[in-house]
Amino acid sequence: MKARDIMRKKIITIGKETSLKEAAILMSANRVSGLPVLDDFERLIGIITDSDILKYRQKKNLPEYLRLLESFIEEIDPESIEENIRVILRKKVKDVMTTHLISVTEETHIGQIISKFAEHHISRIPVVKKNKLVGIIAREDVIKALAEKY
Repeated sequence: MKARDIMRKKIITIGKETSLKEAAILMSANRVSGLPVLDDFERLIGIITDSDILKYRQKKNLPEYLRLLESFIEEIDPESIEENIRVILRKKVKDVMTTHLISVTEETHIGQIISKFAEHHISRIPVVKKNKLVGIIAREDVIKALAEKY
């Protein structure tokens, strides 16, 4: 079994200039947890996931003790949480998306796909042909394909 046999060909994508709010709404409306990001030439340049949005909130560069202090301040002032969320949701997809992509071709065998999911701790893999997105495979697609075949 190869990627072309299990990939989803109907793909919901998003542009890099889209706001995180629009991305979150699109993910929610389509019941997906991530979206491939395409440039103006329809080339795959990244993926935005619900985890990327939530991790952005953590402010990776903030030392742990400052994050703890921030959480106490937010408990005292819940309005600061709401304003912080508004600020984050106005950011662009390009500010938060994952750009180090793990992808496969249509000819990649299912065993290699499973290995990539495990090795890189990812939940979806774009299928590309000449830098163009032709499909996407989620972990659930692999499980479904295996269950149906065996």
